[in-house]
Amino acid sequence: AVRIEDAIPESSRAMLTAVLLPWLHYVAVIMMAGTLMSELYLLKLRPDADTVRLLVRVDRIFGASAIAVLATGLLRVPLAHGGKGLAFYLKNGAFHAALTLFAVGFAISVAQAVRLNRWRGVPAEADWRKTRMSVHAGLLIMVLLAATMPMMARAVGSFQ
Repeated sequence: AVRIEDAIPESSRAMLTAVLLPWLHYVAVIMMAGTLMSELYLLKLRPDADTVRLLVRVDRIFGASAIAVLATGLLRVPLAHGGKGLAFYLKNGAFHAALTLFAVGFAISVAQAVRLNRWRGVPAEADWRKTRMSVHAGLLIMVLLAATMPMMARAVGSFQ
């Protein structure tokens, strides 16, 4: 059996984790923001069957990009060549804040996805409004998450 360690030279593995993983992480973050903005635009339109179908599709892309953000972000912690390592992040308050914000955003997103997938035809105005508010909350969480990134890198709020 061929092991990945034998198939890919160390310098190439380092490049993959130092360049490719962060790039995938950033692309997924941009996709999350783009899909949230798309949802916000769709929710400003009058609700009809076509808009609802498109909203459900966009929300699924949002969910996939959120999973990609979480996966690539968590993979960067132990795999970062020349990075700060797991111990740095475990005692980093900004890292814990970012994970908490992500968990809150995930809960809001799951509730929204369930709501969207229950709609048959045109939803009630109150449901449309709730969904618009949850997208606004998701955008706010993304802004707050962006604030934690430089704090995390500089160990702001670290504890022993």
